[in-house]
Amino acid sequence: MVKRKRAVEHLGGQRKKPGQDSTTGRTSGSLNVKESKSAREQAEPYRLATVRFPIDALSPIWSVGSNRPIDEGHKQRLVEVFKEHGLRRSDVSTRLLVACSRNDVETMKDAMGLADDISIPMEEGAKEPTWPYFKDWMQVVGERAELMAGNHRVEALKEILSRSEDGTGDDERWWLCDLYDKGLVFSHPPEIASRN
Repeated sequence: MVKRKRAVEHLGGQRKKPGQDSTTGRTSGSLNVKESKSAREQAEPYRLATVRFPIDALSPIWSVGSNRPIDEGHKQRLVEVFKEHGLRRSDVSTRLLVACSRNDVETMKDAMGLADDISIPMEEGAKEPTWPYFKDWMQVVGERAELMAGNHRVEALKEILSRSEDGTGDDERWWLCDLYDKGLVFSHPPEIASRN
């Protein structure tokens, strides 16, 4: 019987296997760390608009796939965070990612009398832009847009508003959303399925 000896390198008095990193001791195949673009960055070429969007006009079911099921514990933690620190709905990092057709966005813009370019300039002294509100989406378009990321935030907001006693619930049923062209995003999907 022939014994095979492992090929070993001597490095600084310590044995090292071929392909092993001398600083971590891990083999090259055990750790694959690389920088990649965020889902938002990957989807940016397909973004149609950024608007305030009614949460009741969002569907967690996609034409290709669906959101992960609601984790009640995660939703309740978000409820508590929102109560303590506010919603931060306009923060770029908390925007919802929504898929809809270019035609649906154009239909809404026409119904609202908005120009082709609906990028919103900052008004002097304003803390943030005044984003268009697609409040009448269901009346104008007639079908829900597909919520790709942010389902737990939406469900947490719905719970908070259902407890509202001051009557502001209906006026607050929106979130700032980046709308993406459904036909293009799903033919070249960014890695957003794991985000929520």
